[in-house]
Amino acid sequence: MKSNLFKQWGFARIIRVVLALLFAVWAFVDGEYWLLAFAALLLMQAFLGCSSCQNGSCELPDKDIKTD
Repeated sequence: MKSNLFKQWGFARIIRVVLALLFAVWAFVDGEYWLLAFAALLLMQAFLGCSSCQNGSCELPDKDIKTD
């Protein structure tokens, strides 16, 4: 678990942290505290290194492969 926190920080993970911080600030400034749920979700995904499309689960099939 600890090793996953500090390895493989790519563009998507950094964007998730930035968006989470923006949502959190927005929630406190405007008093829209329901946005904290989205901020928490994005922060959790960023720090745990997980998302809905991980390990190729969202890839489309190759059109060149013919199935009979």
